Order: sequence, then structure tokens, then C-alpha cells
Amino acid sequence: MYKNESKGSKARRLVLPVHSGSIYGWPTKILAFISVLFAASLPVTGFMIWWNRTNINKKPKQSQKKVIKKVKPEPTVEAL
Repeated sequence: MYKNESKGSKARRLVLPVHSGSIYGWPTKILAFISVLFAASLPVTGFMIWWNRTNINKKPKQSQKKVIKKVKPEPTVEAL
């Protein structure tokens, strides 16, 4: 059956089982599920990083404000 097929046909037959994780049973289904969760989180985390970068530029930074504290001199005790 597979002897007469080309390598491309054999590869096309494996696309669905690899995509759904049904090649070796439950372990590959779990691996496929974890990889899908990871891939689905990438756009969300990318958006969050972008959103935080754009919001940081709008907020005034505290380091740009000059804070001048007046220090009171401590009273000195003169020895008599």
C-alpha cells in the first residue's frame, strides 16, 4: 500500500494525525494540547507587552521630576 506512494503522499497522510495528536494515543494528545495552549498565549502576551510599552510613554516618570528636600541642620552641642 505505501510502497507505491511518493514521499509527498506519505507526508500528506501524516498531516491530520500529527495536527490532531492522534499518532501515539494520549501522550501525543496531551503534548498537542500543551503546544496549542503555548501557541495561543503568544498573541495575548505580545499584546500585553505592547500595551504596557505604549502606556509607559504616556505616564510622567518620577525620575524626571526634581524633588528638592530641605535638610535642617542638626543642632550642635558646644563643649564648654
